[in-house]
Amino acid sequence: APDPHDAVETIRREYGRRLDRLDGLLPRLQSPPAREDRAGVWVVEGDEAVSDRLAGLAGDATDELLVVIAVEDLLTEEVTAGLAAAADRGVSVTLGSPGGEIREAVATAAPDASVVETWTWWEDYPIRPGEISSILMADARELLVSSEVETDLPGVAKHSAVWTDDERAPLVGMMRPLLSNAITAGRPG
Repeated sequence: APDPHDAVETIRREYGRRLDRLDGLLPRLQSPPAREDRAGVWVVEGDEAVSDRLAGLAGDATDELLVVIAVEDLLTEEVTAGLAAAADRGVSVTLGSPGGEIREAVATAAPDASVVETWTWWEDYPIRPGEISSILMADARELLVSSEVETDLPGVAKHSAVWTDDERAPLVGMMRPLLSNAITAGRPG
């Protein structure tokens, strides 16, 4: 029979490294500490409200704007001016759209913007109700996603959007690379 002292030393040697590694990894599995202040996520409804929020987020951008607009009604003068002003301030502006008139309007207003045709989220243009009508990410921390929803009135639709101006909101951090790739990957072959 092995000596008990030797057996303990063997166990300590064999499992010590594993236990040390486990001791270092276990704290990573803990839930993050609860925050007192939760990230805010809001809903805006109506074409004008969604366009105003798009223009406001573009106006606040300091570094980068990733924008997708698939409905011409959302591209108001204020939104176009906000994108142009951002580009003039040196903000990197990338806009993707399936609509030629949308791309042309932004390219004319903001010649320094990168404007591309993209079809990532749509099969047809004009888009159908319920599909994504716009996405805007500003400085990898502010995010708006809208869709056109049908109303109770036949043939009448309105836009509804969720948005946040807090990078701590769920999904905001991982959306930047996904959105950037989706805009460029959706180019026609």
